[in-house]
This record gives sequence, structure tokens and C-alpha cells, in this order.
Amino acid sequence: MFIFYRRVFNYLIQSMLLFSIFFFCVSSTLYASEGKSSNSSATEQTQPTFEAKSAQKSLKDLKVALANATTTIEIDKLSEDTQVIIKKIDEFIAYQKMQLEALNTSLIALSELKPIEVEPEKNDEVVQQADDKIISQKRERILKEQDKINLSINEATELKSLANEVLQEIARVRQQKFKSQLTTKNASVLSFKFWQPILEPTQAQSNRFKHFSNKFTESIATVLDGISFNLIYVVGAVLFWFIVRLFLERVLYQFSIKYIPFGRFRRSFLLAALPFFTVLATLIALNLLFKPITSQLDVSVLVLDFIEGFIELAGFCALVTGLGRAFLANRIPSRRLIDLPNNIAKELTYFPVLIAVVALSFGTIEIINNVTGVIVGLTVWTTGLSALIIALLIIVYPIRIYHTHSNDEELNNSSKKGMIHVLLLFSSLFIIITSILGYISLSSYVAYQTLWIMIVILGYYGLKQFSKDFWQAIFYPSNPSAKLIKQTLNLNDKLLEQIKIILTALSHCALLLGMIMALLNGSFSGATTQTLFDKVLNLLTANGLEGFGIVPQNLTNAVVILFISIYVLSVSKKWLSKEFLPKTSLDIGISASLVTLYSNIGYVLIIMFTLAALGIEWSKLAWIVSALSVGIGFGLQEIVKNFISGIILLTERPVKVGDSIGIAGIEGDIKRINVRATEIQLSDRSTVIVPNSQLIAQNVKNNSKNNPKGVVSIELNFAIDSDPELIQSLLLDAYRSHSSILAEPTPEVRFSQLNSSEINLTVTGSVQSPRLVGKTKSDLLFIILKELRVSGIYPSAEERTPKA
Repeated sequence: MFIFYRRVFNYLIQSMLLFSIFFFCVSSTLYASEGKSSNSSATEQTQPTFEAKSAQKSLKDLKVALANATTTIEIDKLSEDTQVIIKKIDEFIAYQKMQLEALNTSLIALSELKPIEVEPEKNDEVVQQADDKIISQKRERILKEQDKINLSINEATELKSLANEVLQEIARVRQQKFKSQLTTKNASVLSFKFWQPILEPTQAQSNRFKHFSNKFTESIATVLDGISFNLIYVVGAVLFWFIVRLFLERVLYQFSIKYIPFGRFRRSFLLAALPFFTVLATLIALNLLFKPITSQLDVSVLVLDFIEGFIELAGFCALVTGLGRAFLANRIPSRRLIDLPNNIAKELTYFPVLIAVVALSFGTIEIINNVTGVIVGLTVWTTGLSALIIALLIIVYPIRIYHTHSNDEELNNSSKKGMIHVLLLFSSLFIIITSILGYISLSSYVAYQTLWIMIVILGYYGLKQFSKDFWQAIFYPSNPSAKLIKQTLNLNDKLLEQIKIILTALSHCALLLGMIMALLNGSFSGATTQTLFDKVLNLLTANGLEGFGIVPQNLTNAVVILFISIYVLSVSKKWLSKEFLPKTSLDIGISASLVTLYSNIGYVLIIMFTLAALGIEWSKLAWIVSALSVGIGFGLQEIVKNFISGIILLTERPVKVGDSIGIAGIEGDIKRINVRATEIQLSDRSTVIVPNSQLIAQNVKNNSKNNPKGVVSIELNFAIDSDPELIQSLLLDAYRSHSSILAEPTPEVRFSQLNSSEINLTVTGSVQSPRLVGKTKSDLLFIILKELRVSGIYPSAEERTPKA
């Protein structure tokens, strides 16, 4: 019986899902047909509507309104209006530039136009003069149109600069107004004046709300008149929120189990996807619910503004609840990404929901207040009371958790969690105290910013873990994706690991940039996802890069030129060092110096080509040059000194690659001369890095310069009664018998010292290279010791008795 009811329930869900999909398709078709008829006339007229006098008058009106503005909401509205004017000016300038390019093309075509060659009897002078006159008239007309367009572009540019000045003035006034509001003392939350807008509303306040209520009631009445068709939207919204949303979440869980490898990536995927689906489902359901009202032709502007603000606020509250559900994961605790005990997660279940309910309730009242006309008393009441409730929620929940789980060792030993609770406790106490003292603006600002910081940090943490686990799963060697990449691009596991690290770092940098922009430009009460996206988009478009003269379209060209130039330099450097220079008469030192110098010049040219492709105006980089000059004078002087010394070593060549040198007690062979330092390989195969400036400023012993031969010198002491001529003969025979000792100059034995107890003899010989000195000396010592023992001679101060 249970199985039968379960099947019926599944069939019911599937039917509702199919019905909602059918409804969504029908509504989209109807919406598209309505939009097509309304936009058909708009597409025919491509030229943007712009009048300089009207824009100038609007800017003057905005200045007057800015002087009379009393609240930040009114100032924000003025800022939006100014940005709309700037956008229209930009569209007009872009359109005029397109027209100017078309006229230039026509002018070039006229200049290249030649008279048609005809038969000699018809090619009279009158016809030719007529043709020349027509061409000159067209050219004059085009030139006049160009002058007219250039004049309009200049006028629009001046208006744009004026609008930017107005926008800067608005930002300055808003900042001053905001600072004054933070320090302005209002009525305390404990006083009757604070509650007066609700208990005793003024007549103007009642009239405004009554007007809005009548407009909204009229819209609902219109919807009820066509209930047979509009009921589809309402039912579709209810089904989408209560049935389809849950079904999609279930599909999401099944998808993660079936297609995502078991591990951390599955949990981070659900952490990132669940808030997204919650916000998406909320926006779709609300748009379907309000579609019968927004599609009316005579709907009031107040109602439309309210619906738009309410949908944005509801989407933001859905993000709060979605993040809470994703991080707590009370439904399936094994998919919880953060380290949080189950009992504490259950205690926090309703915390994000209550925060969202408070924000939605008081935010809705504030939206109605904004659409009907700002009433300062009501604004103070909504912001103050919502901030107070948020502060109480932030205090109550940590206290409740600590009271319930005071014996939890993991909770008590966590310093980070304790620090977070302390910070939240202090911010909540600050909000409560400032609300009681009457600083409502300051308390609401701290409350909203506290929530906003919590939301942004949670979102950043979730997306950061998701990006890290995503690239790890893509480039893990045993996964099918990594195997496909290796087979397609012929990469090894080490290179895949490097690519994964680079992509992970780039993702984290992008997320960190987004978090910083969200913290600096947003707030819980005023920021939406769309506004933050607009700020990022504005940074990456011409408005954000025009200070450096960068055109966004040139970014792609610059990246292409950068990679192609690096590839060409690498290939040419390899060809120069492996193929061309080894076949010349140049030695290895000169060849290495030429390759290094070529590489340095190549990288400088690559930087210049890339900056030129970006279209950067060098005058804009004057401050960078100044900063570099100061840095070179202080912190970079050693680097620059070594760089210049490296250039001197490569050009003057007092030492070169392959030379055996000695400097500051270091003996070895030069392996590489770099831009900053020189690598010297010692006899034990270790490498010493010596700054280039030391090779220029200090005394350097070059064993390979001019005389590349090495000298093997051995000094021995013998007893005073030893035969020096016999010893001389033995030493010379030993030297002549070794294959490394050169015949010219001939080996020789010098009588170095004589005293009462011993004699001192020194034998020397030459080898082909100083690098052979050590090994040859060792071989000769073995040979000499053997010959001396055979002859009964020992290199010591006392005479030894020969063996019998």
C-alpha cells in the first residue's frame, strides 16, 4: 500500500513539473510576442535620441536638486539620473563616430574616383568639367557634414565632462551627508518619538500610503478581472517555488552523486550550487507571480517601482537563506564543508531564516516609503528597529550555543570561533547602545555592514573552495578529464600540476578582487548582485581604463602579441645557441654572452610591443617612471649596479664562460653569466652565485686568460744526507712519464732551501689546462712516492734504515 501511494505521489510531482514547464514556455512565448511588437519600432530607429540643450538643462536641474536634497536616498537617485545622462552621451558619441567613419570612407572613395573612359569623339571638355563639378560638390557636402559631426562630438564631450563633474559633486555631497547622518542624534528607541510614525502617523504619511494602496489594489483588481488567464501565472509561481524548486534540488543532489567524484569537490559543489538555485528559483517564482501586474499597460509607476525593489530584496534574502542552508547542511550532515558539530548546526538552523525575514519585512516597508516619498521618521523607525533586532539575534544565538554546549571541548578550544563570537558580541552591544542613545544611523550602518561582511566572507569562502576543488578534479591524473587533456595536448603530470596551480591562483585572485569590491562598494541594505556586477563591468570597460588610454578591444591583441613574441624569442634563442653559433668560429664564452644579450634585448622589445598594442599613452605613465627613479636611487641601486656590471661583462669580456677564475678565495669555472649574477662551478661540482658587481669592482684571478696552461708544482723535504741529484732524476722521470705533462716547457727541479737538517726541492711541470692540475698532481704524488720507496729515499727530516 505504501508503494502504491509513493508511486501516485511521484506521478503527481512529474505531472506538476511538466505543467510548470509548459506554463513557462507559454508565458515566455507570450512575453516574446509582446516584446516583439513593442520593440519593432525601436529597432528601426538606430540613432540614439540626444539633445544637447535638453541634457544641459537636465544637468542644471540636477545641480539645483542636489542643493535641496536632504537624504542619501534622494542623492542616490540624482546619481542614477546623472549616470543615465552620461550613458546617453556615450551612445550618441559612439553613433556619431560611426557616421564619421562612414563619411571618411565615402570621401576616400571620391578621391579615388576616376572619370569613365569613353570614345574620343564623345570625350569632350564639357562632360569632364561636369563630372569634376559633381565630385567636388559631393566632397564639399561630405566635408560640411564632417564638420557638423565633429562639432556635435565636441559639444557632447564637453557635456560629458560637465556631467562627470556633477557626478563627482554628488559623490562628495553624499559622503558629507553620510558622515553627518552617522553623527546625527535622533530619538532613542526607548522614546515615544521613535515609535510615533507608527503609533501616530501624520496626515501626509497616511495619504501617501493610501494612494499607494489604491494603486496596488487597482492593479490586483485588474488581475482578478482576467483571472482565467492570470491564474496560470499565480499557480505556476506557487508550483515552481514549492514543487519544482524542491525537485530541482533533489536532481542537484542526484547529479552530484552520479557525476561528481566522491570527496571534497562534491561538498564544495553543493555549497556553491545550492545558494544559486535558491536565488534563481526565488526570482523566477516572483517574476511569474507579478507578471499579471507588470504586463498591464496602465499600471502605476509606483507599483512597478515597488515590485522591482521587492524582487531585488527577496532575491538578496534568498541568498542569505541559501548560504545558511548550504553551510549548515542539516539535511545531510556528511555534505557539510565546514568543520561544525551537528548539534551546533541544528541550533543555527533558523538563524539565517530569521535574518532574512527581518530584512524582508523592514525592507518592504522601506521600499514602500521610498516609492511613495521619503518620510524621515518612518525611515529612522525601520532602520533603527531592524538594526536592534539583528543585534539581538547576533547576541542570542552565540549565548544559546555556549549555554547549551558549554562542555564541548572542541568548541571551547577553538580560538578562531571564539574571536568571531567576541567581535560579533562587541558589534551587537555597540548597535544596542547607539540605538538607545539615539544614534540610529550609526547603529543601522554597523548592523548592516556586519551582516554584509558575514555574507561576503561566506560567499568568498564557498567559491574559493569550489574553485580549488574544481581545478583539482579537472587536472587530477586519474580522472578522465585529465587523461583527455594529456592525450590531446601531449602533456605530462608535472605540467598538469603546474597548470592547475596557476588556474587556482588566478581564480582565487579574481574572487579576492570581487570580495574587496563587494566590501568597499556594497552594503546589506543597498547592494544587489546587479550593482556589484555593474561596478566590475565598469572597471573592465572603457570608462574604467580610459585613464591610461587603454581600449578594451586592444587587450586581446596585446595578449596575442605577448604570447607570439615570447614564442618567437624562445625559438630564435634556441636556434641561435644550438644551431647557428656552434657553427661559427666564436668560442663558447662569446656565444653564451651573445645569447644572453639577445635574450635581454628581446624581452625589452616584447614589453614595448605589448604596451604599444594596449594603446597606453606614455604620458600617463610618467608617475611610474618617477617612482622607478626613486626606487632605483634607494632600494634598487644594487640590482641596477649588478645589471650594468653584467652588461659590461658581456661586452668588455674580462671573464667569459669557461674561464677558470679565482675571486675572494673562490676557485672555479664560470658556467653562466646572467643579468644579475654569475654562476661559478667549484671542483666539488657545487655552484657559487657571485654578483656581477664583484667581478667588476674586486680583484679577479683569471687562470685562463692569455695563458690557458696550468702548472703542477710539488714541494718536498728530504734529509740533509740525501742525494739531491738522484732525487732530481727520480722527480723528472716521474713528470716525464705522465701523459698530461707537456714536453714544452720542460719540467724542472729547483733547489728551494737548505738548512742544517734538511733540503727542500720543488718540481714543476705544465699541463694543457688549469682544470687538469688537481688530478695530475694527485697521480704524480702516487708515482713519486712509489719511486722514492723503491730507491730507499723518504721525504722526511730523519734518515730511515733501508729494508733488508
